[in-house]
Amino acid sequence: MDELFEGIVSNTTSGASETYMKILNHIILGNLKDPDLPEALMRSAGDMVPLCYVSRRLSQEPTFRWRDTAGDLQREIRQQGIEAGIQLYKQLEDTGNIILCHSRSGSVLKALEHRKNRLDMIYQTVARPGEEGRSAADTLTQNGFRVELIEDDDFPSALARGAVPVMGADAVTEEFLVNKVGSLAIIRAALEAQITPIILAGREKLIQRSIYGDRPRGSKFERIPLSGLKVIVGPQTFAIPKHSAKLAALIGSQETC
Repeated sequence: MDELFEGIVSNTTSGASETYMKILNHIILGNLKDPDLPEALMRSAGDMVPLCYVSRRLSQEPTFRWRDTAGDLQREIRQQGIEAGIQLYKQLEDTGNIILCHSRSGSVLKALEHRKNRLDMIYQTVARPGEEGRSAADTLTQNGFRVELIEDDDFPSALARGAVPVMGADAVTEEFLVNKVGSLAIIRAALEAQITPIILAGREKLIQRSIYGDRPRGSKFERIPLSGLKVIVGPQTFAIPKHSAKLAALIGSQETC
């Protein structure tokens, strides 16, 4: 594949959602049209389940249909972002509207995009070693949010102020989610403080545990058990373990790698 493709999939600042959206955009623009694209996406996916998702979709279509398919997927992710944003603010109604974000999540940025008047404060971790949180804080600030960039080890002070962890995920199975290292410590501390973390994930992030296997393989990611969390997928909110069966049924209905 060409330099454009390699530049997109090797970018360590963008999360899985943003990488996925960039791939879709360049397919629509006609910049990615090599017949080997589905195979290249699958090889490059690593722990990014959305790239497996789009690879599978493209492999089922003739090349001349790819733009239409990418357009459909792009509209799907935009609609999911709107729906997830509505669900998120419903969940935050009784929390003081203070949240804690870790790393850079395209799903979270999309859900917050048009809601700057509904949050009092966003605490954003730097997210070392890649420091993706710095660009996330810049984006949120530019979108009109009140943001405080904090060191990773300072998250307990945000939780003490009542901040609710709101994170994306690179993958969601029936048993666990996968996200940037540092996520597990934040979620464990929040649960100990009786704060329910909220996870935002598009349908393209869902994958059966049996298919996901022993991943993540990258050292920058870690598994987080779903128990005690709320998982928002578009218009649906799953409180785990209460809604475990419903989430498992949704995950089982997905076609993925």
